[in-house]
Amino acid sequence: MKKPRLVAPSLVDKLVGVFSPAAQLRRQVARTALASANGGYVGGKRDRRSLQNFLPDGGSANADTSPDLPTLRARSRDLRRNTPIATGAIATRITNIIGEGLRVLPQIDGEALGLDKKAARAWNKKARTEFALASWTADFTGVHSFEELQALVFGSADESGDVLVIRRYRKDPNDTYGTKLQVIEADRLSNPNNRMDSDTVVGGVETSPEGVVLAYHISDRHPGDVFRKAMSWRRVPAHYNDGRPICLHLFKRLRPDQARGVPFLAPVIEAIKQLGTYSEAEIEAAVLAAFFTVFVKTPDGPRRATRLDRRGRQVRQRDDRAR
Repeated sequence: MKKPRLVAPSLVDKLVGVFSPAAQLRRQVARTALASANGGYVGGKRDRRSLQNFLPDGGSANADTSPDLPTLRARSRDLRRNTPIATGAIATRITNIIGEGLRVLPQIDGEALGLDKKAARAWNKKARTEFALASWTADFTGVHSFEELQALVFGSADESGDVLVIRRYRKDPNDTYGTKLQVIEADRLSNPNNRMDSDTVVGGVETSPEGVVLAYHISDRHPGDVFRKAMSWRRVPAHYNDGRPICLHLFKRLRPDQARGVPFLAPVIEAIKQLGTYSEAEIEAAVLAAFFTVFVKTPDGPRRATRLDRRGRQVRQRDDRAR
């Protein structure tokens, strides 16, 4: 183990060393030990006034997020519905990233597949055509186009923290392909019978002891549904036996081993709520100021109407002769 070097002597140390070199050495040794105990980062020191009460728990990724997720989702959705700042933030992200929808542009390596350029271009064109046919009826509910599904999935991931997409098969009349996508809201991905998290199942995500995702547990309805019936859960494997994916769990993993995503607005929920309240108060004050009028009668007869703002200052003044 490498021994720490003595800290550089201060002016006081040098002054003490003039009279007693041993005392100077003891001072430097003590200050070196103190610096090593406090760490090398200012943010890790505990003797600073601004950090004395800043002692957060060092929990795991799931321990720090899972207990707060239901509240964070509910607040994030409320802000998106009722606060223009939050609504605009998520809408802007959807517009800038998804736009009118992401398109497939296949560019195969014809040389690696033994195809000439003409055959490679023909394959790319056919792939685009076939994908367009499949995406036209991709929504399992039959409501959205593929482009609308992209916006729905992206917005749901921002709003709730994550979203689950399951590959299903149902070939309806006039369908060219039967492969469809079912979007599952984050609340339906949960532990069976609302049990506590375990070593292998966290927030409905089942993993192996090594952390490999094996399956997802999905309830048959949203826990906040008005129909208070008994809920049941279905275990959906993450992949087929041949390795093809069945489920696509969309979320931004911020820490290793994190099982569930955190809403995009989570770090700024309090700030956005306060800004929304402030904006409402300013608008209400402006409306009230527009109707706040005081009439003053003068001794010589004219009646003067004085408009005041919310601070009592005169904004506009006119004379109205009494008839």
